[in-house]
Amino acid sequence: MRRSYRAEASALILAMAGIAALCAWLLWGPGGIWIALGAIIIGYLVVPRLAPAMTLQLFGAIPMAPDLWPDETARVHALAARAGLPAAPALYRLPTDVGMAFSTGTTDTPVIAVSNGALQRMSAAALTGLYAHEIAHLASGDIALRTISELMGRFTRVLSLVGLFAALWLSVTGDSQLPTGGILIFAFAPTAIALLQLALSRNREYEADAFAVTLTGDAVGLVAALRQLDDEQHSLLRRLFWPHARGEAPIWLRTHPRTADRIARLHALRPQDFAPPRGHDGGA
Repeated sequence: MRRSYRAEASALILAMAGIAALCAWLLWGPGGIWIALGAIIIGYLVVPRLAPAMTLQLFGAIPMAPDLWPDETARVHALAARAGLPAAPALYRLPTDVGMAFSTGTTDTPVIAVSNGALQRMSAAALTGLYAHEIAHLASGDIALRTISELMGRFTRVLSLVGLFAALWLSVTGDSQLPTGGILIFAFAPTAIALLQLALSRNREYEADAFAVTLTGDAVGLVAALRQLDDEQHSLLRRLFWPHARGEAPIWLRTHPRTADRIARLHALRPQDFAPPRGHDGGA
């Protein structure tokens, strides 16, 4: 199952790269592709070193000292060892009552942040499933994929703006005219790459769910965590937007799959899908 998710993710990344390369080629010719590649590589080398600290600061995250949070530390260390991470994630606490968690950093300097709401209201099994999901993101290299995706999206949007401005300028000055096909590509490239980014995000959530099950040995805890987070999210939306909120956004406009779909896939896992990652004994 995880292989199919990986194949789909690779196809989505290649499609994004194709859109970015096409926009660069329309602006600068074959050399533009190398310019785009160089810009993305530079961004990939810089962003992972800055993003984690900025993200934690943005959320006001507070470090969780191992001696004050021994149970959480033990759970995360055991799951990280089972996933084969070279270093156990540093734990941070988010000062919000809303149930949430996220992972950031790299496989060498991983970070998991979990909210006060999740820590206070989730059972031990649900928290374990939640940690396993975030560790799955880290072990699968999803942070790097997310970084590449965001860089290609931002670069494409810049190229599209430059291309449309150039087309307008050429039309006003009368020097020459950009072909209609090129103008359409610049106009729709940002939307196309945004939809691909959303599809990639949903793909990574599905694989993280499947990987998490191999780390915990069962899907019960993760299903409980997903249901609790979904209930809290819908409750918050009702408080904020009711009666204006009517139903859910279309699936192609969501960063995460529907919780019901994720739970259905977890229930559909076969016994062999619960086996620990190859090369690890699955202990702890």
